[in-house]
Amino acid sequence: MTCHFEEKVVVIHGLNGLGKTNLMDSVHQLCLTKSYFKSMEQHNVKFGCALFTLEGMFDNGQVFMGWEEGRGKVIRENGSNQTAKALIGKRPVVMVAPSDTGLILGGSEERRKMMDRFLCQVDAEYLASLTEYQKWLKQRSAILKQISENSPVDPFLLEFTELKMGPLATLIQHRRKTFADALAPELEGIYKSISGGKEFPSMEYQPSEFCPATPQEKASGRNLVGPQADEIEWKLDGFSVKKFASQGQQKSLVFAIKLAQIQRLSQENTAPPTLLFDDLFEKLDQQRLKRLLEWVQGQPFAQLFITDTQQERSQQLLGGSMDFIGL
Repeated sequence: MTCHFEEKVVVIHGLNGLGKTNLMDSVHQLCLTKSYFKSMEQHNVKFGCALFTLEGMFDNGQVFMGWEEGRGKVIRENGSNQTAKALIGKRPVVMVAPSDTGLILGGSEERRKMMDRFLCQVDAEYLASLTEYQKWLKQRSAILKQISENSPVDPFLLEFTELKMGPLATLIQHRRKTFADALAPELEGIYKSISGGKEFPSMEYQPSEFCPATPQEKASGRNLVGPQADEIEWKLDGFSVKKFASQGQQKSLVFAIKLAQIQRLSQENTAPPTLLFDDLFEKLDQQRLKRLLEWVQGQPFAQLFITDTQQERSQQLLGGSMDFIGL
């Protein structure tokens, strides 16, 4: 399938189940080298096939991605092999999808992914440190598992591993704290503008301090402390959003979180972000939707992609010149 996206606003329309989200996710993969929805590359392969390929031409170059069973993942930029680390941040992107309710209702992993996805696009040192930390974390996990099973373990191996992890954990959590402090005031203003409400939103970053292996970790064989256990708690007027907010308040906060990220990304990255709004029209009432789109159109962005089941609705709400891709 080949598509040409010439206009600043692109509407991908068609009935449910025809692949609108898959097309949107393909753009995300080319920008960030990974799917927004699927954690394993082989899950992007069509049933019955052994590989998939994607190719995109951007203002700043051509990107090719592919995965084949038995060979793994390939990334090329302008014909040359590249690592994911080399490409992340060159083409910043923000996806807004129905599954983003996980930022509030899901487990803490969803909120850590949000921080990592943002910070890796604007901070190369953070990306390198996170990658290195995750490598040592796997080793620490293997050592703890051996200890829990009473298998022989070199006593210095765990100490050496944790010495490597300590400074990395400090940097990761410092950058996450800086991110949370910068996002909080923007979140407040955006939430009020799109919800029309008077509630005061807040976010509390709760780091899990890294330390030498605890007796509980050695007994369970699991990593229980460190950046991989960090949490964020969202509140409205001091009350937990997860426990007490209405569905309308939760939806408004999810969109405010995403829009605040767009604003920060525009400020911290020299390249304007590509915005991907999946199934937006089905999740918001007309008044909130209008406020959201007015806010977005006032921001610097490379392109805005929207999926919709109704072409006429998008045209009416967005106005102006746009590309329509029918599936």
